[in-house]
Amino acid sequence: MASSSRDTKRVDINDEDIQNASHPSDHKGGGILEINTTRDITASEHDLKFWDAVQQYPQAVLWAMFFCIAVIMAGFDAQLITSFYALPAFQQRFGYLYDGSYTISAPWQTGLGSKQNSLPFFSNTILILNM
Repeated sequence: MASSSRDTKRVDINDEDIQNASHPSDHKGGGILEINTTRDITASEHDLKFWDAVQQYPQAVLWAMFFCIAVIMAGFDAQLITSFYALPAFQQRFGYLYDGSYTISAPWQTGLGSKQNSLPFFSNTILILNM
């Protein structure tokens, strides 16, 4: 198999290599990057194994985990809130006594159940108005 100009080799990149790489604004001829350096950096990042990437980029991993958990919990909240209606402590706190047992009124159930639809609308509206 013939070697092409696109073949890459595995290289270990450290902070010194990244700091020594020139920036496009350093060049006067149209901002040309040192293509070989960036190609080597990209190739080494693509060849990283999972645990090596976790060790090399711990902040990125924590950021991704944080937002994934937030998205999961936002979806889980819609299912969780309706299960509170059946809890005796919740019924006694927010319900009323009817025929010997506590029940949650329709306005409470509507208010708690519809917040999943209304909060994103209001938060997005505020966000858009502040832009």
